Amino acid sequence: MVQRTRFFGMMRCLGMTRTQIRRYVRLEALNWCRIAIPIGIGPGILATWMLCFGLRTFFGNEFETIPVGRISWIGIGCGTLIGLVTVLLSSRAPAKKAAGVSAITAVSGNADPYIHTSRVHTRPFPIETELGIHHATGSRKTSF
Repeated sequence: MVQRTRFFGMMRCLGMTRTQIRRYVRLEALNWCRIAIPIGIGPGILATWMLCFGLRTFFGNEFETIPVGRISWIGIGCGTLIGLVTVLLSSRAPAKKAAGVSAITAVSGNADPYIHTSRVHTRPFPIETELGIHHATGSRKTSF
């Protein structure tokens, strides 16, 4: 979302309302679901088959009635529903941020709130370690 702040600011300049921008972000997330959900369901089915096969092999007495190699349409439907709900819930925060972008801020180029001007001290550790520590403790949310 931060990378596309200028885009959403331009959309505000063209006359999109906050509600329209929120809807646009949610629809974009749902568009990604068309690809991601089938890609997730395929490995999920294979993993379930392997687990059922393993249970049946190692604990045969207790799990001999588990079907191996069958497709559960109810499971696929529930997985799809959970994927859609998860995407819709996770797209709420970026949609809210996108709707809050003002056109003036986006056009002026000062829209990136993550630009820090502080210097990283690299004396006791290598630069990679120092940068990791600096980014992890940069805000209260991430440091917790």
